[in-house]
Amino acid sequence: MSEAVRNYSWGASSSRRRRGPRNQGSRIARFFLPVLLAALAWVFWITRDNYAMERFISRDRVYEAYINNIVARRHDVFQSNIWRLLPEGSQAREAINSVSGKLPVPEWLVNNLSAGLCHISGTSFDRPEDILVATRMTRIGCLAERIIRRLGAVTDDFSGGLKLRHISEAGLYYAVRGRTLLFAVSRNRLIRALTLAETDALEQSEFKEGIRMAGGEDIYCRLIPDSISMASKPFDKLDLVVRFEEDSVRMLVQGDFSTDFQENYGVLLRAPSEPSLPAPFAANASIALDLGQPLAKFIEALSHVSLETGMIPQWLLNTYKPAQAGDIIVSMEPLVAAVLAESGPRIRIGWFGFDHLEMVPAPLLASTFETGQEGVLMLYDGIIVPQGPKEIDLVPRVDQDMVVHVPFVGGPNLKPTLAPFSDGFILSSSYPLAAALKNTPELTGELNQNGNIYVSIKPREAVRSLANAARELAFSGLLKGYTPESLEAAATPWVTTSESLSDLVLLASWSEGKLNAQVRISMHPGTLTTTPQAEQDATAIESTAP
Repeated sequence: MSEAVRNYSWGASSSRRRRGPRNQGSRIARFFLPVLLAALAWVFWITRDNYAMERFISRDRVYEAYINNIVARRHDVFQSNIWRLLPEGSQAREAINSVSGKLPVPEWLVNNLSAGLCHISGTSFDRPEDILVATRMTRIGCLAERIIRRLGAVTDDFSGGLKLRHISEAGLYYAVRGRTLLFAVSRNRLIRALTLAETDALEQSEFKEGIRMAGGEDIYCRLIPDSISMASKPFDKLDLVVRFEEDSVRMLVQGDFSTDFQENYGVLLRAPSEPSLPAPFAANASIALDLGQPLAKFIEALSHVSLETGMIPQWLLNTYKPAQAGDIIVSMEPLVAAVLAESGPRIRIGWFGFDHLEMVPAPLLASTFETGQEGVLMLYDGIIVPQGPKEIDLVPRVDQDMVVHVPFVGGPNLKPTLAPFSDGFILSSSYPLAAALKNTPELTGELNQNGNIYVSIKPREAVRSLANAARELAFSGLLKGYTPESLEAAATPWVTTSESLSDLVLLASWSEGKLNAQVRISMHPGTLTTTPQAEQDATAIESTAP
């Protein structure tokens, strides 16, 4: 037998064959893992949020708007029918149509380029190009922006190291700082924002307060009166919140009156005297007031203010002189003066349209004053009706219902009328209107809302009435500068727009130097209920307050 040593073990060779690919994979993993970690670190580094948005917002801005989640808000805002009020073919309507249409880029990309807060500001009302928009991107948005800028639609603008980008097709300049995206129409405006000194930038506490006020509203706006060049500023601060709904838009306004304004006009701005305003008239336009003080004191305060400011001519304030018992009454003026002298703080005013059958279209106006009746009714004894016919007879007449009217030239809707009702007197331009209102339940009704002023306008009815009155005047040649044809051309857009509107409602109050106002613009009538419409309107407005 051969003495040669034979080795029958083949395990080592097999093991080497089995471990070869595994070793190769390990070597690849050991190579790529650091590369992957380095890439992730690089991505996190270039997409870090290391710039505060308020750092680029000027302290001397005159207005600003905060919009949370602008992409989602975009759907809510542009689904509102309120934009149908903009005239067809107008620049505003075209701008809304273009913005509300399909986006030129995927929505997911827009969501990442503007995530969370969008801030809009400007330092001048006169220059639209002065607007600066600031948003915060996600990390994906930061990476997407780097890719987009290399696709050819974006050109670099070095600008002395500021690294601006220009989108020529859109006419926009933009810059990226961390995850903050800034863009503006004006190159100079963007440069000013990027080079803004820290002392000239918005304070962080003020910026956070704006974010808090924006809350869940569609748009929160703030006007900064201190930055506006005005001789006298009525407000130190004025905030506006806007909420869009399908068939309405609601606004809440809050402001602080300036010290100068309060010194000049504070005597006129008294808090409401009663928990509720009186129910307004069911008219084309109606106002319910609570002056916070008797009307005579308000007029006295107004006379002092007008004397100092020249706001109202003195002859207008001194027109009416109250009469005394036993005086001979030869006109309506002493009776009206007596009503005004005795009136409380709550007043109604209503416009009910026109009577187109009079010699000229006669406005149908009425107002109520809450006052004691005894002193005024005693003056009726001084009314002496002249004997025999006169060409012009302005002496009041008293009928069996104690309604006083003046036999003015024309029909009954041209007769100034003073009529008593349960809480005071009605003063109207129309005898039939005063007689019809005299016993209506709304004269003793309450709005059930606290405030100094409530305004309700029915745009469709109001515009129709105005257009019909203007047509009468144009047809008679009494409307200077208009023929029936040119008037129709001018009135048609207004009539068409008003057909879409249901009502405009304002509820406002002021006290302790602060203004609170709520506005609603509705496109369609609300659901019918047994609640008076004015109360429905005010309640709907009140419910929008944050």
